[in-house]
Amino acid sequence: MSKELNKFELIFGKSFGPFKLGMILQEVINLLKKMYYKYGEVHLIYEEDDPIHRDLELYVENIGLKLLFCSKTQQLRIIKVVDFNKIKIVTKRYLNNRKVVLSSPDIKLTLDHVLNVIGPSYEGKFTRNKKFYLHHYPV
Repeated sequence: MSKELNKFELIFGKSFGPFKLGMILQEVINLLKKMYYKYGEVHLIYEEDDPIHRDLELYVENIGLKLLFCSKTQQLRIIKVVDFNKIKIVTKRYLNNRKVVLSSPDIKLTLDHVLNVIGPSYEGKFTRNKKFYLHHYPV
């Protein structure tokens, strides 16, 4: 197992490192087999009582990642980071398109940091007469 921190590039709505949304379960399993030296063992989690209607999950504990697949199509639909201390996430800054570290054990993921890197992800409201812009996040 590699002791170097795994680095993943995040492309919003498309991919996270080598994992692309829409990949078939078998493709991901083959990739993880090839990268065993880097990612370690994988746990397949599914609902025994209702395997057809619940997502299938691959849990890669050594990198703190959960990959959720549609049980019917077996396509990757959600990529979850469950332990930000095990990986380094890089992405492109929205203003200048340069790569920047979004998260690592040394850089904590905070709302201010995310806004600085990727910009707002919710629309705000502009009041013309007061020349005031309100940016509100749902709770």
